[in-house]
Amino acid sequence: MGQSQREEGHSQGKEEEEEELYRVAVVDRFDDKEEDFEEAQWMTSWLEEKKKKNRSTTGGKGEDATASRRLLLAVAQRTSLTQAALQAADEIAITDFGTAGVAQRAIALGNTFHKTAVLAGLGGLIGTSANRLRIPALGLLGLSVTCALAYDLDWQRDFLCKYQVHKDRSSPPIVCQFLAPGAEATVLVRRDDSARKVLHNTIAFLALAAATFTAHRAGWIRFS
Repeated sequence: MGQSQREEGHSQGKEEEEEELYRVAVVDRFDDKEEDFEEAQWMTSWLEEKKKKNRSTTGGKGEDATASRRLLLAVAQRTSLTQAALQAADEIAITDFGTAGVAQRAIALGNTFHKTAVLAGLGGLIGTSANRLRIPALGLLGLSVTCALAYDLDWQRDFLCKYQVHKDRSSPPIVCQFLAPGAEATVLVRRDDSARKVLHNTIAFLALAAATFTAHRAGWIRFS
């Protein structure tokens, strides 16, 4: 009986509400000068988003249900990129062209470290199985380990390491609502990078082991 009541409620478009804190910031400079430094001021407001659920998620009966997500927004206007990132803003809109360029290049470098560690490691692991590709494979394995170390020891300390540039035009970020009409901005979205770290570190570890084994088999190194 309880199950049928739940299905009926879904079929009538019953709203399910979730509340969560969501920080967005509009940035107009890279950093604050030491004498002008002050913490970003966050103004809070409520935003309610409604999204339709597919029938498959509501038992396949009746009309599509509506899910409601209620966000407690914390908005910072005209702050610095450093302040917004260090205070873990979920979305950052950068209106200054120069600051946006610096952020994009830094994020692209971090992505390059990750992708190179993964692709070079996989290529090296495959190449070690062929004697003719042994030396190129060792180079790829070494490159994989180097890039993984660069990511973990250098890029991981950057305050932008958990951000990616938003490129999906079909779903505009919430922070765009707080831009001036006609204003253009580069939007950064905070992402959890734990999965990518596990991926490239695992491959780099395998690359290091494969390189050591290959060099030992070739007689280049010996274990006492």
